Amino acid sequence: MLRKIIRQAHGQDLVIFAIALPALIAMLALGVDGGYAYAQRRRMQTAADAAALAGARMIGMGGGSGQVGTAVTQYATNNGAASASWQYISGGNGVRVTAQRTFNTFFAGFIGRPTMTASATADATLDYLSAAGNLLPIAVHEEDFVLGQEYTLWDDNHEAPGAFGWIDWTPPSGGNSELADAILNPSMSGWRQIGEWLNTQTGVSGSSAVRDALDYWLDKHVTVPIYDVITGTGNNTQYHLIGFAEFVLTSYDFQGSDKSVTGYFVQWVENGPGGGTTGVRTIRLTN
Repeated sequence: MLRKIIRQAHGQDLVIFAIALPALIAMLALGVDGGYAYAQRRRMQTAADAAALAGARMIGMGGGSGQVGTAVTQYATNNGAASASWQYISGGNGVRVTAQRTFNTFFAGFIGRPTMTASATADATLDYLSAAGNLLPIAVHEEDFVLGQEYTLWDDNHEAPGAFGWIDWTPPSGGNSELADAILNPSMSGWRQIGEWLNTQTGVSGSSAVRDALDYWLDKHVTVPIYDVITGTGNNTQYHLIGFAEFVLTSYDFQGSDKSVTGYFVQWVENGPGGGTTGVRTIRLTN
């Protein structure tokens, strides 16, 4: 009789164990696979953050969509992502990146989940800086500058009558001599704030003193103010300052009817009070 009771008890234990086994596996899956999934999610967040910052940096350097995509993919995969997708945000001034990775589970496969996918999204944008100094007195119109491409920084066919893009840091004076000094000594620009209006130096002003000053900067890095709109004409012309960019001055030509100063784009400029560094504006994660 006792043996019969023991056998029945063992049989009941097996039944209870069989009933409880799926719940035990589910608990293991929740504990082990859930913890692993969380770690993979954090890994994908790191990958998305790094890729978004890299993509935004490439935008600031003037890279096109192909270069931005290459940077995003490289930094995402280097940080463990199997794939990454991206899109422009903030009017093309930033990127949104989604990084993801599919991984095998340890116990969840017993309840129908042999794999899981971790993904994360990050946004990074470029912020224009508030101020900069040591500027060449040439107002350059805003555009989507491309890294390494040559541009006309100054010409004699400018937007305002009587004004050709030279900046007068200390109006109402002016003239070739002062312009030459300002070109040769960029510190004369002082500290210029985004949003202010810059006064013009009228006339073509291609004197030998100006040419000599430009000679000094040929094949060297210079920082120029970037404007978006112009107001006024002649002595009353002003340029609306929206940013700063670094170029290498390549040539100038004051002969004939098409006078110009040219240079190739290096990068947008990051500066701040008390000194500064040159880089890709200011990049920050916004999501």
